[in-house]
Amino acid sequence: MKIVGVTSSPKKNGNTATLLREVLKGAEQKGAETEEIYLPDYDIKFCEGCDLCMSKGICPLDDDFAMLKEKFTNAEGIILGSPNYAFSPNAMMKRFIERFGMFEYMTSSVFGGKYVVTLATTGGQGAKKVADYLAAIPKDGVFQRAYITNILTASNTVNVPVSENEKALEEAYQTGQKMASDISSNRTYPFQNIIRRIINILILKPKFKKIVQSKKDKDLTAVYENLVKRNLITAN
Repeated sequence: MKIVGVTSSPKKNGNTATLLREVLKGAEQKGAETEEIYLPDYDIKFCEGCDLCMSKGICPLDDDFAMLKEKFTNAEGIILGSPNYAFSPNAMMKRFIERFGMFEYMTSSVFGGKYVVTLATTGGQGAKKVADYLAAIPKDGVFQRAYITNILTASNTVNVPVSENEKALEEAYQTGQKMASDISSNRTYPFQNIIRRIINILILKPKFKKIVQSKKDKDLTAVYENLVKRNLITAN
């Protein structure tokens, strides 16, 4: 199994990276092949809202996003980590998430069926809000959801770095082992996000299906072709 973890903190060996590496270490102990991605090392441009991903299945921006997206696509487990910047992920992580955009929300072509861990660190409050933000796209995909193995947070409110926070390190390590076990057993978390999923089945999915099929010849051609290829909607 392959698990990819990405951290967006400007501190390469800071609290967020430390927590992420402990998750990866736990997964490795269970036999997973892991890879750490330090996002500031890569060129990730801002989404320009051209919608070519929706219509033609391509992004015209010449940067490292396509390569990183391919790594995510080929992994069974994905870990997203960011520090808390004003109760939200930092700008680097936001930029990265935004590049997946509506195409990912409508197709779940990268996160759908994967196992995801999100994590955030903070010097005060707000880490849970950040980690929940990172989990939104994976777990709320219209046509296929991701499975959230865990949402991790750590605070250094008393000037104790994560590297000295034994409780946080142990939870991260156990989370990595749990993610590897989830992948091995194909755990489906039947009650996870259940209310949202009921709304999705009854309202959102039928609505989006009609929209995609009605615009398959122009605005949403790539979305339509992706969903048909994966047997998530019927060709018409």
